Amino acid sequence: MWLEIGNGRLDSDGIFHGFLDRTPIGGFSGYVYFAPVGTTPAEPEPERPGQALVEE
Repeated sequence: MWLEIGNGRLDSDGIFHGFLDRTPIGGFSGYVYFAPVGTTPAEPEPERPGQALVEE
């Protein structure tokens, strides 16, 4: 039995991006990055609490 839990896309660089909409834990955005074998994922941008979403 299959249970649909989200969707995903394959970009032009061969990297798959998954978006889960049914997560078992809270505090997780549901975004999953699948890098090709032998590569390293890009460094995540640091989170800065209190920073406005739109910088002036």
